[in-house]
Amino acid sequence: MSGSPKGKWEEVSGEAVPYDEEQYGQGQEGDVLNDGYEVEGDYGEQGDEEYLEEQPDVAPVGLAPDHPLLADVQAGLAEQLMKDIEQAEATMRELKAKEAHLETQREEVGVELYGFQHRLAQVQIAYDDSADEYNTHRAERDALLLKSKAAQEEVGTVMLYTRIM
Repeated sequence: MSGSPKGKWEEVSGEAVPYDEEQYGQGQEGDVLNDGYEVEGDYGEQGDEEYLEEQPDVAPVGLAPDHPLLADVQAGLAEQLMKDIEQAEATMRELKAKEAHLETQREEVGVELYGFQHRLAQVQIAYDDSADEYNTHRAERDALLLKSKAAQEEVGTVMLYTRIM
């Protein structure tokens, strides 16, 4: 085979395979290639590209789309396409059903979340009310303790005064 990165290629049975120059040699003027074109000169590494550029644009040879030989192939393709379309439609229906289920589930979760938020707000209000009530009672207790200490001191002073007299 050629040592170049591009190398030479030939078509064998419809496949492009590497062309082994050591086995077959280089094309010489007058040689006929697999595609029916004659080699007009000694083509080296760059000759492959030049050869391809020199070839005329030839329309592909084939059968007309309505040719009877293509009827079976076209029927098979049409059947395969219909199966693919049916499968795609079934998948689409499944996805739409899943989407509807998820939408319903999302709405249910939203309603449940709203309920939790409402309950949380009620608990927060009850907590705030309890905290306010606690602070009020604590202030009243502290005030009563001060009065009690003051009263005890007064009673202690009075008792002390009564003993002294």
